[in-house]
Formats: sequence, C-alpha cells, structure tokens
Amino acid sequence: MAYVQGSCGIRAGFCLLAGGVLAAPAVAEPGTRRGAVPAAFTELVEESPQNKTRLTSFLNGQALPAVVTKTIDGRTIEGRSQQFSRIVIRLPRVNAIAKQ
Repeated sequence: MAYVQGSCGIRAGFCLLAGGVLAAPAVAEPGTRRGAVPAAFTELVEESPQNKTRLTSFLNGQALPAVVTKTIDGRTIEGRSQQFSRIVIRLPRVNAIAKQ
C-alpha cells in the first residue's frame, strides 16, 4: 500500500486499499454458478401465491415485504405489498428471504 503525501495524508493510502477491495469480484459459493437461484428461494417463492403468505426479501440491507403474485421466469418474480401494487424482484440479487 502506498501512502500519498498531500492534504489527505494517510487517508489517501486507505482510500487506495478500500477501492481495491470494493472492485474485487464477488466469489460464489462452491458448487453454484454465479447468478444461480438457491433451491430454498425457489421453494418459498412457489409456496407464497398458493398460501397467500408474505415473504420478506432482503436486498443489500433493505427489507422488502411482499406477497408473490406470479413467477415471471425462474429468476424473476412479481409481487405486491400494502405500499406498492406491483413489485418485480430479480431473485439472483436477493441476499435472503424470510417467510411470515
């Protein structure tokens, strides 16, 4: 790590290191391909419209509660909530799903 002299001082060296870490590619779990939808997600998504159960999807730290209304394809679902009449969610972007 190189330290840069100037107004930033040591912070400039930290910024260079943090930028390198943020630019690093994400590593997929062993045995799965990047962008694959976990089987547990698929199971919960298929069960939601039949039982009218609400699922909470967690996307980059944000919680999105919704009832699944239909599955567009194996990777995209459509739902609704009290706040929004139509929500489209790409499952490979979801970090976790909770059933309520």
